[in-house]
Amino acid sequence: MKLKLKLALLGALALASAAAAQSVNIEQIGTGNSASVVQRGAGNGDHELGGRVHQASDDAVATISQTGENNDFSVDQFGAGAHQAVLGQTGSDNRATFKQQGEVTNLAAILQQGSDNRASVKQSGDVVGGLNQHSLLQAGDRNSASIIQDGSNNTAVQEQIGDDNSMSAKQYGDNNVLRHSQVGDGLSAPTVVQSGGASIIINQTMLEPFLKPGG
Repeated sequence: MKLKLKLALLGALALASAAAAQSVNIEQIGTGNSASVVQRGAGNGDHELGGRVHQASDDAVATISQTGENNDFSVDQFGAGAHQAVLGQTGSDNRATFKQQGEVTNLAAILQQGSDNRASVKQSGDVVGGLNQHSLLQAGDRNSASIIQDGSNNTAVQEQIGDDNSMSAKQYGDNNVLRHSQVGDGLSAPTVVQSGGASIIINQTMLEPFLKPGG
């Protein structure tokens, strides 16, 4: 009850101070933990630490939504069982960092809408036959995405829409799958490292000026 009350108070404070910079720090230890955070406004962290969820437990779930610019958020999930983290950021110059280490399944999903955003995900599974899954969508210019997966049955699906975007991926273990799609101009060559059984699909599409929004 104390933990639920603490989370409720944090949510109320976040909504009440929507226009001001905020910092949220949630730590959960135990089994079956769930955390949900909503932040609105600019400068939540200012590239230091606007929000952090640390879950050292089995079957952890974290759901985060940030609206504004210069927002940062970090999610750390450790422990046995399955972990799931979902983050949505709307605005420019935002940062998202995920670290997941579990023995069964790690699921990470990131949506970033805006320019100059960065997303970094590291997933590792200790048991052979574990599952790491990552999905990412970045819509805007000058965005970057990085994924590191260590374990078996790794899957990463990343999509970037906009100009001057970049991506890197490292997958270690067996039965790796990487699908990456980029649409826009000024795209850098993706950096990819895979070991074990690997499947990779990379598509890069350049848009003609008259096809671009507002062109």
